[in-house]
Amino acid sequence: MCIVLVRKFGWNIYRNVGADIQKTLILKRRYNYGIVIKFKAFFIFGIILQCIVFNNKETEFTWDEDNFLDNFLDMTKIYKFFLTYSVYILIGVYIINIICGMFAVKYESKPLMVVHIITDIIFIVYAIYIIYVIYFENIYQYILISLTGFAAIEIILILVSIYFSVIVMVDFNSVDLSENKQQLGRRLSL
Repeated sequence: MCIVLVRKFGWNIYRNVGADIQKTLILKRRYNYGIVIKFKAFFIFGIILQCIVFNNKETEFTWDEDNFLDNFLDMTKIYKFFLTYSVYILIGVYIINIICGMFAVKYESKPLMVVHIITDIIFIVYAIYIIYVIYFENIYQYILISLTGFAAIEIILILVSIYFSVIVMVDFNSVDLSENKQQLGRRLSL
């Protein structure tokens, strides 16, 4: 059973690193960071998909010429407008998050990792906002359990992702990993 798990999840990627404990530790942190990003991506995509597919027609915001001012001044309509279109904005933030996280590790770039952490904080705020909407605005009542579960797991994974992001960012430029790139190949890729 253990051999199957090692082959399946690639836990033997450290065999080509050598006896350097510091390199092994850095690679383990980066590998764990990559796993957390993959799980986080699944749950963020799940929330986005549920919000788009199971959206009520009442949350759509229309710009009618007859009552433009009424629509603009009505706070519930503005709230529903934000709820509907923030999901589409979140898709762009999601793409930026994944790209920044991937290239930050690949090129050991601290500014990209900071952008990645900031977009993680945006996802935490959005997950809390979704939980608020689910329980107090009753817009997504029929997917209450799954959306709440996805949002709660997303918050936990994002906090773990921020932890690993900071740990990996501290390790940048501490050890030269370039000598092992030929041996490790794509095993370091996220």
